[in-house]
Amino acid sequence: MVFSPELIEQAPTREAMMEQPPIYVLDGGAQYVDMIQKALTRLGYHSHIVPIDTPPEDMADAGAFIISGGPASTHAEGAPMPTPRFWETTTPTLGVCYGQQAMATAFGGVVETGKVRQDGSAKTTVDTTHPLFGRVKPTIDTLFTHGDFVTKVPEEFTVIGSHELDNGQTVVSSMAHDNFMSVQFHPEVFDETPMGYEILQGFLRDIADIEPDQDLLQGFSEQELDSMCAEIAEQAGDRHVIAFTSGGIDSTVATLLAVRAIDPSKLHIYYFDNGFMRDEDDDVITMLQQAGLDVTKIDATEAFEQATVEIDGVVHGPLVDVMDPKIKRKIVGNKFVELKDEVAASLGLDGTEVMLLQGTNAADRIESGNSLGGGHETEQIKEHHNQVQAVKDLEAAGLLIEPLNKLYKNEIRHIAELMGLPEEIAWRQPFPGPGNVIRIICGTETSFEPVKPKRQAKIQAYVDMHTSNFTARLLPTKSVGVGGDARTYVQPVALQGQPNWEVLRQLAQGETSIPSHFPNKVNRVIYALGPTPIEWLTPTNTTLGREERALLRQADAIMFNHMREAGMMRDISQCPVVLLPFGYGDTRSIVLRPFVTSTYMTGRALTPNVDVAPSFVWDAADKILRNIPGISQVFLELTNKPPATTEWE
Repeated sequence: MVFSPELIEQAPTREAMMEQPPIYVLDGGAQYVDMIQKALTRLGYHSHIVPIDTPPEDMADAGAFIISGGPASTHAEGAPMPTPRFWETTTPTLGVCYGQQAMATAFGGVVETGKVRQDGSAKTTVDTTHPLFGRVKPTIDTLFTHGDFVTKVPEEFTVIGSHELDNGQTVVSSMAHDNFMSVQFHPEVFDETPMGYEILQGFLRDIADIEPDQDLLQGFSEQELDSMCAEIAEQAGDRHVIAFTSGGIDSTVATLLAVRAIDPSKLHIYYFDNGFMRDEDDDVITMLQQAGLDVTKIDATEAFEQATVEIDGVVHGPLVDVMDPKIKRKIVGNKFVELKDEVAASLGLDGTEVMLLQGTNAADRIESGNSLGGGHETEQIKEHHNQVQAVKDLEAAGLLIEPLNKLYKNEIRHIAELMGLPEEIAWRQPFPGPGNVIRIICGTETSFEPVKPKRQAKIQAYVDMHTSNFTARLLPTKSVGVGGDARTYVQPVALQGQPNWEVLRQLAQGETSIPSHFPNKVNRVIYALGPTPIEWLTPTNTTLGREERALLRQADAIMFNHMREAGMMRDISQCPVVLLPFGYGDTRSIVLRPFVTSTYMTGRALTPNVDVAPSFVWDAADKILRNIPGISQVFLELTNKPPATTEWE
């Protein structure tokens, strides 16, 4: 079915449906600001994301305000804040995380940076007599990710929520005065704050007295799919469109929507083997064809291996020799855009007139620093390959179609099911577009991260406070993390010893964790499953060469077969398998990162004795160590997101 201009004109717009007063979300640079808007939509409310310093007169029709989180400290010079006149409003206003700190600062309270960060879930006690919490229980699970705390509440405000840190200190979780109220945690992140939507309902229905729009409450339907296809058809017009698909759920759904919307003679679908994929190309092509896609496979291994990028007049590459993860992603993203033009030329088309369709999702866009708020405060956690400057240039030229870039993974899976796709596609585990480019952690003698003895000793001492059974070691490499809406790029810590999964969970997750007590020093904790002592592991020169790729492909295949045999493919949302540049002798190590999430904005590590039997991870490690001679140790990652991201790079 191809969409006509008449159908485009009939597609209903959100503006035409709006009858209730909008909610204005003041964006302080939050990673989760889009999730606030998504939560409001799911609850039946229309909203606008605007810069935090938007003048009040530009929001005169507001039914309520929400001030989002952000990476700044309110006591720092130049911290983003609402205008002074904003605080004169009588409209119900909710501050979230940084929004609470901004509210406390504006009304004369005190906000200070703590010695310990909070990145994870915690029990919060709330006053259920206040209408904000009238729909929840007195004790609720909540997600915190912050390093600053309200240490003195403004005089007019009352504390209506609190929680206890692991040192016994009670801190402010929520406060309120008249039409102003705030929470330090994140109600919009429903995976970790299960009652968060009820809190937002308390704010919007019981305090702001705004009834939900029943049309929004219906969620995705065939009509919504028709609207998405109509938008694709309108963007494409009479132009040719090249669609890149990897076989993952995002690009597959995006391409299938395009099939519904675009004349088949003008839609060209390609699968590129960039040399860094899994050993499943033929299976992926078959799966895509069975889903109804006329896909052409191109072997672009050498093109990617030798690809380069110029940054500030300096040429970096070829890709196989690049160590820096940011440059790796730029090279891959640029090469895909170059290949789009090469494919266009092979079809006898002008590349400057041909559009690119890709399956960018909301998490890709947000982590790349591109929130819907459009402010300059949103920090880039990592630049996804589909968000590099070359892609932005296509967007600016009107040559980019991204039908899913406002949707999270759980929503895309729902669309896949609505479209009738089989479970093996709808619930297929994601694999990053750059492939194993970002799962091989590279290093040479000159690039390995030095381990500071004093920091190493402090971390071991902290571990010894919890147990005498574990050896702790800072690793000579870095990984990407996120906390308080800001990027971290610091060293992971490895633990080894007689397994006590509850103690390991405490050391890796929540406010008792090593990352919380060593903020901006550590962002991941991994546990050694193999017998080789971690003190024996030494750096091994590691590039993106074919030897390293072969090792990782073997380990990845073993882990995925292990998950399939155990029937865990739906229970584990994603399982990155990562190659580390150190081992015993000239060998290397593997990290297994089984991860549970719905949106990929947050998530938790799969933990033995909580989510799965310990034998599941022991058996996986044993299979890898027995079958791959070049691997001397296998680690299990135990860190949630935050403070660690899903991928290491």
